[in-house]
Amino acid sequence: MMSDKAKHLQDASRCKLKVDLPTCPVLYLLIKTHKLVSSDDLASNDPSLFKVRHIISCVDGPMDRITWFLTLIFNQLLKQIPAHLTNTQMFLDRLRTAQPNSACVMESFDVAALYTNVSNDSAMQAIFELLTQHEGETNMYGFRKERLMTLLKECLRCSIFRWSGKYYAQIRGLAMGQRLAPSLAIAFMSKVEAPVSDLGPLLYCRYVDDCFVLCSTQEEMDKCFELLNAQSEYIKFTREKPKEKWLPFLNVQIHLSENGYITKWYQKPSGKNILVHYLSSHPSHTKRTLIRNMFRTATNVCMGREQREESRNLARQIAISNGYETVAQDRDVDGTGLVVLCNARKATSCIQRP
Repeated sequence: MMSDKAKHLQDASRCKLKVDLPTCPVLYLLIKTHKLVSSDDLASNDPSLFKVRHIISCVDGPMDRITWFLTLIFNQLLKQIPAHLTNTQMFLDRLRTAQPNSACVMESFDVAALYTNVSNDSAMQAIFELLTQHEGETNMYGFRKERLMTLLKECLRCSIFRWSGKYYAQIRGLAMGQRLAPSLAIAFMSKVEAPVSDLGPLLYCRYVDDCFVLCSTQEEMDKCFELLNAQSEYIKFTREKPKEKWLPFLNVQIHLSENGYITKWYQKPSGKNILVHYLSSHPSHTKRTLIRNMFRTATNVCMGREQREESRNLARQIAISNGYETVAQDRDVDGTGLVVLCNARKATSCIQRP
């Protein structure tokens, strides 16, 4: 018997959104290798040494196609969130507009365990408000916003997953692996950060759960931090201040000076710097593009010749550690630097065809 919710959908829409043979979502864990104190910890049998990410694979789940469809619509709304960042270049553009100097105070805030602490009701309310405000600018593929909200509610209610042969239900928050999780978390954060935006810092921007805040005084910065931590029972922020006058954010570091600011490329100390190795069977153009893009990023995020050269040297070391023994640096038309691979180590073994 057809449910009341389904009978109002057109047959074509229902067929496209329905999964005929769904599988139950499965929970799996990924070890946070960058949290390990030493390399010997990987061989340990002590579970207390390991920090893990909980991921629910929803591939071919009962709501897989519906969540894909809703994500297609909701992602259009994210550009309407003032603080939302999509990449490093957008952050650098906003930083350039703010024109900070050494008289300013900068910090980065990080949300602890964002996905599992999202309030689903608040996230739905944020999505509904965005849909209402920007309905004319959003392609909703013939659906009314009320119908979309009904689908969203059903997706969030369907939270059953399997772990170690037993079945569980997630009763609060979102999970990594759910298609809707990123867009809902970003929309939810727009509600959390609204009081800070009203406070008017020089710059407030956020990439999912990482926030960059620029204020005129330390007192104003502390007020922003207190406001953010007071918005939700479960959402808590940590803060990071500049070390040796450099503050990392995303893949750049920022330094404030009397004449303005300086940026350079940043790689986390815990990063493994593992790339596609030169001896791998990937096509040559794939490996060439990978190294070229790494050098281009290291160059483009920098301000100043000294910082640019430092970042290129770091990129060169990473390339060499992955088998690209000689990396020659030339200049292309726009001056950003073109990477040419030469004299790289060749494979020493092969399989002869019979």
